[in-house]
Amino acid sequence: MAPHIATTTTRNNSMMRPPMPGRKMRRRGNVFLNAGGKADDDDMNKTAPFRLPNSLWTNQSDLKTPEQKCSDIYQSYATMAATRLVMAQDDGFGNECSEDVNVSETTSKILTHKEKHSMLSGTSFVRSMLQSADPILRSAALRIIETRRVYVSEKEGMDWESSFRYAKEDMEQWRVKMLKRVAEKSLEGE
Repeated sequence: MAPHIATTTTRNNSMMRPPMPGRKMRRRGNVFLNAGGKADDDDMNKTAPFRLPNSLWTNQSDLKTPEQKCSDIYQSYATMAATRLVMAQDDGFGNECSEDVNVSETTSKILTHKEKHSMLSGTSFVRSMLQSADPILRSAALRIIETRRVYVSEKEGMDWESSFRYAKEDMEQWRVKMLKRVAEKSLEGE
């Protein structure tokens, strides 16, 4: 007997696939969860699919697809990294190991600005720096914009494909480790 695998299907019973690159797809339909290969339970009786509520995936004010949400996270990450690089450049070399830490004027102003404006939206954070009356913050914002551009560029920037592949491999290793641990604990009880 084949093991039961939980599958997710859409209303028309097709398997969910990620959208093609460049295509915008909205996944707001009803989602059914079948606990078993053919919606059978352990007693081989036909079981009605379990319907997951739409509120699990989105709420009424949320208009972004999962891909757009992921894009926002990447933008915030790139902004945080670029901000840290700009601050490190102004603080100077050797600060990370020194007991006498030099904090530049740019760094102190960025940190003060960060207390008032969240970095969760990287673009909004940089925009708020550009709108500041302080010329040091505006100059730092321009440097952050350029550093962000280089950081995400295909030629000079980070290898995002490898990064994503490593993340998937780590998640898979963790999943196998956790499943093994759960199985071992359940067998110890017998």
